[in-house]
Amino acid sequence: MNDVIEHRSAQRTVFLESSLQRKRQRNRLASEVAQRERAEAELQRTRERFRILSAQFERIREDERKRMAMEMHDELGQLLTALKISVSLNVGQLSGLPEAMKQAIEARELVERAMLAMRSMVNRIRPAALSFGLTAALEWLAEDIRRGTTSSCNLHVVGREICLTDEQATVIFRVAQEALTNAVRHADASSVWILLTYHETYTELTVSDNGRGFERKKKDDHGSYGLLGMAERARLINADLEIDSRPGEGCAVRLRHNI
Repeated sequence: MNDVIEHRSAQRTVFLESSLQRKRQRNRLASEVAQRERAEAELQRTRERFRILSAQFERIREDERKRMAMEMHDELGQLLTALKISVSLNVGQLSGLPEAMKQAIEARELVERAMLAMRSMVNRIRPAALSFGLTAALEWLAEDIRRGTTSSCNLHVVGREICLTDEQATVIFRVAQEALTNAVRHADASSVWILLTYHETYTELTVSDNGRGFERKKKDDHGSYGLLGMAERARLINADLEIDSRPGEGCAVRLRHNI
């Protein structure tokens, strides 16, 4: 009888120890899960703070570009215009001095070249065409690609232009600019197409090219700054961004902004 009692007592002890061990394991697992959930929540908050800071930085940078472009156009443009007028007046007074007139004419030509260079820099910082709407800005961008590279660039607009905020138009323009730069400079595209669609409920931009393309996963893994920049800009206006590319098959960048 004593043996039976001892045996049962031993079984209860083993059972209690096993239950206690399982309880410790459950508590440890619960603690690990809670820690992981807290870490994931903190990571999500950090990502959200980064997105907010990134958006603020992009807005500040665009405002600074606008300010710089206006100051260059107004102040430097006025100085160069005054200099051109002054030199032109001197040219008219040097009719009896051929060598001096030649130098004055050359100086005027240099001033004119400086004015053209200044306008080009201003447009690259902040295209003046953006003041006249997104369509005008993309027309300027396509012409700039045709003028500055050997690639063809065609713009096709579908629908009647709708009113966009300055931020919305600027974001769509910058995404187009980045996509064109990637196509011409990095993908060696000989042809690029811009499709801008205006609809009652959305605005959609598609930039496609016949360049060498790329594997999207490799670009994502290596953190392509151009693609990251476009994605960050799209988030500024809550737009959807899609990038479709395969090696040897070109690339298509689509940005859709719902009204």
